[in-house]
Amino acid sequence: MVHETIDPQERNRHGRSPSCCLGTICVFLGLVLGIGFILNLSPHIQLPTSQHLSNNAYDELSRAADQAAALRVKPPPTDAPQYRFALIEYGREAMPVALAVEQALELPYMAPGVEKYEDIITRPGAAHVHKLSEALTACAEYQQRSGSAQQELSILLDGLELCVTAAHGETVDGVLPILAHELQFESAIDALLSTMDSALLNQCALRLEHIRGLRSSLSDMLRTEGYAQTAAFQDLMNRTGKKGLNSYASIRNLIAQDEDRPLTWAQRTRLARYLTTKKSSILSENLWYFLKLSKEMVKPPAQREHVDQPVNLLASLEIGMAPIAIRSQLKCEVHLSILVTKTAVERFHLEKKRYPRDLTELCPGYLARIPLDPASKNGTDTVTYSVSPQGKYTISCAGDQ
Repeated sequence: MVHETIDPQERNRHGRSPSCCLGTICVFLGLVLGIGFILNLSPHIQLPTSQHLSNNAYDELSRAADQAAALRVKPPPTDAPQYRFALIEYGREAMPVALAVEQALELPYMAPGVEKYEDIITRPGAAHVHKLSEALTACAEYQQRSGSAQQELSILLDGLELCVTAAHGETVDGVLPILAHELQFESAIDALLSTMDSALLNQCALRLEHIRGLRSSLSDMLRTEGYAQTAAFQDLMNRTGKKGLNSYASIRNLIAQDEDRPLTWAQRTRLARYLTTKKSSILSENLWYFLKLSKEMVKPPAQREHVDQPVNLLASLEIGMAPIAIRSQLKCEVHLSILVTKTAVERFHLEKKRYPRDLTELCPGYLARIPLDPASKNGTDTVTYSVSPQGKYTISCAGDQ
């Protein structure tokens, strides 16, 4: 029989056996990896404090939206004969809402109204604007049927100002439906121009110039989006359980709409890459994209550099709407520039009994300056105007082609 012995001097020299040392090393490495994993799950990116105004139009408009929601009755389908009648009836009942919106717009323009950027995501700004836009559209229809052109125009201009100012402090997802309502109000005002008298055209011109000055820039919107998305996702990453973004199940729900359907190979790859990547790096990369895009939006289109979108799971969720919002707001700016110019042309025609040969005839009596084309590549081109021998004119911008 062979007995294995351990040399006491060997044990005393090292203080413990080789197997014990190996176990200690494994425990130490496990602790290091565990701490690193926990730190990876809890990113912390310092963000600036969001602007907060305690007395602004947003608070008043929130109350008006609640008032509109209380009045709202589901209308018949839009193709039903009774739809227009129901819309007019709703407009008659919603006139107090229109008055509340008019009074609210006399206050300073809407700012985020929150102190933390993660709260912007949950702020029902776009939902309020949707309710109020529906109510104002119905009120304008009611005033049209009542024969009050001045009240109709005033309500439509209030709706346009509501949409332009509501974009202040909004995120990309929030601003898209607001821009859709803005286009509706611009189209409704455009349709009225040829029927207005001199007094209404002057009123319209003054309000449009005022509204144009309230426009929130694309740069500001994208910066707000970056901070708000970073704060919101950071908050989710720091949570535990199903409400957080640290479990396989919660991440899986983000990339698969149907929980019962198996993930595709591409989805599994994105999921694995997300789970093994440092979370603060993902957030920083996405925030850098928004801030870089924000800086580029200040430049004329021809001078803007292309900004590559990050390739990660969260980027596919939060960044995809940014290009759509940029195009949508540019379209609204183009339509508003055309509307301002068209109003001046109609005022000129009403007084001179002819259309101007070119836009320089409108300055300075009808326009302080010829409006710039928001879609021009160099940022200095103005809207284009031409008039035919038959007296028909066209006004266009590069982004309206």
